[in-house]
Amino acid sequence: MVSLCKMFIPLTAILLWSETTLGKKVFKLEAESYWTSFIYRQAASQVKTIPMHENDVMSISFCIRRTTLVTVKNILYTNDGPENVFSLSIDGMPVGYATSHNKSNRGELWNVISRTGQVGTPLLISGGPHRLQLYILPPDRTTRTDPYGIEVDAVQLEVDDDDMTNHYIHCWKTLCNDDITYRERHRDRNDVPSAKIVQMSIKTECAEEDNIKIPVYHEKLRQFRITAMPPRYRTFWQYKTADFDGCPEYSDFHWQYLTVACLPDAASRKHRTSFLSFHKSVSRSLNCIIKIEFDLEGMHFGKTNAHIGSHLMIRLAKGQTEIIAVPHYGILQNDSIHVVDLNPAILNNVTDAYIWEVPDFTWAQKEPGKEKLNQIFIEVPTGTIFSELYLRRRPERDQIVTDIYDNNQVKIQKVEFDFWWRDPVIESGIEQNMTVYVDTLEGEMFQGFAHYIRFIEKRVWSPNGDMDQTFVLYQDGSARILPIVPHGLSTYVAFGNDIVIGQADPYHFRPHAPIRKLVIHPHAHLIYVYYQDGGSAIIHLFSSVEQTNVTVTNVSFVDNFKPFAIFRSTWVEDGRSKVDHVTVNGLPADHILLDKWKELYGTTFIFFRRCISIYNTQSPDYALDILSDVEV
Repeated sequence: MVSLCKMFIPLTAILLWSETTLGKKVFKLEAESYWTSFIYRQAASQVKTIPMHENDVMSISFCIRRTTLVTVKNILYTNDGPENVFSLSIDGMPVGYATSHNKSNRGELWNVISRTGQVGTPLLISGGPHRLQLYILPPDRTTRTDPYGIEVDAVQLEVDDDDMTNHYIHCWKTLCNDDITYRERHRDRNDVPSAKIVQMSIKTECAEEDNIKIPVYHEKLRQFRITAMPPRYRTFWQYKTADFDGCPEYSDFHWQYLTVACLPDAASRKHRTSFLSFHKSVSRSLNCIIKIEFDLEGMHFGKTNAHIGSHLMIRLAKGQTEIIAVPHYGILQNDSIHVVDLNPAILNNVTDAYIWEVPDFTWAQKEPGKEKLNQIFIEVPTGTIFSELYLRRRPERDQIVTDIYDNNQVKIQKVEFDFWWRDPVIESGIEQNMTVYVDTLEGEMFQGFAHYIRFIEKRVWSPNGDMDQTFVLYQDGSARILPIVPHGLSTYVAFGNDIVIGQADPYHFRPHAPIRKLVIHPHAHLIYVYYQDGGSAIIHLFSSVEQTNVTVTNVSFVDNFKPFAIFRSTWVEDGRSKVDHVTVNGLPADHILLDKWKELYGTTFIFFRRCISIYNTQSPDYALDILSDVEV
């Protein structure tokens, strides 16, 4: 059905029509999108109609997002002659009959669109692909044969679903299947108290933003398991490239200004979060000062712009005389500006540009209620013209990857970024580095610092010894999980969801549970985790093609009022997401965002997709199970 939904929709069908009435949406399915021959009619919605005669059958494919009521509101047609009778069915189920008018006006009525009105009663149909069939009944013995037949313009469907779109109805992006469930995970349990998940997600238009945030709470937690499983929908799609549609434009430039003439009375300018203005020098009457004020996001927003170093560049315009540029930068601290001088630069026709390197951890990060905490001043002779001024992030080197274990079946690596989002070495008196040890016969061997570790396992079915990542754990407590790549898949599968293992503040823009130390027992696939807040846990890993289990035992967390895990993912729309539903204890599922739930209670939570996604198509479903003391 995937090919049917996409194959018969030509470019001319892109101009679509829908309307919303009291929570219901009406969609027009253009007949010419499903038929090869047509007639031009000016009155038709796409200037085309489809000729049909007795015994002709037209099949119209459409898709529904979820189980809901569907009503055939109208058949739009033209007719100039005897009446014709339509018989309609959906997936072989009879819908009803409709009769055209019995009028003629010497051919003029072929250019007049008529409507049958509602056909039959509403049908409850499941989410996924469906087929509507339009059949022209043969005349009975009392009705003469109509040699001219009838022409069909469109069929109007009313869908009782506010979130239906043209993309859904035409199967352009989305094939959803309500039959995808986890009913087999249902069981009544009295041996362990229920956990609670809380909805803290927001809507987004950017697929690269983790807008799904669901903390998980339990007051007496001892152990739990996270399982990553291949998605249950069936598709050979393998979309895994970044999707920046709808995302804010990214740039290494914090700000950039072109053609800047330094005149004290010149108009101010803006770019991004910066503000450029001109001032007369107090100490040198013939000089002018360019002042740029700006904000940069830092750890408060899960970003690094305020902390990583930057390059300040100025370029003299052609034809300018030699000048001396004297720059300074200032940081607003405790309501006063702390000013730092930079080396003066001589610019002329030979050396027309200069770049100053600003060290890491120089700029102040943006804070609620405070603006323009950072300032740059450039003093030059009045009238100097620059072709360009900019401040941009410094370049970052590649990650440093170090093998710390390898037995040809499993490889463990530690990885260091050039700059990690939590890299300020001291925060609130706590060192932010994560130390890594590997337990060997000689004891715990120090392996250095890392921003994350990863387990890479051999594909059991591969004759070439191909290996793929199955588990990644970051210094901020965030984990990503994958089962071993399915048989026959030649490329890697992209990570999808992630989950913060440990106690994090769910209200933080980027929740984190910082890790102080890891002790890895590679032969047993164990990781002893020690958190900066004093908590600890043991992670047990087991991977197969069917699933990867991350079992967390010996949980010793310090604050029972904080979540012990936070599920993070992305949902832009069904068919463009890493998750679209959640089920509790195998019961009927809730949509991850659209069903307006606030809290759910249970011992098994499964985050999964019913809609084939064009974003990280093969990334896994996640299950989180609360375990009793005897289950490991």
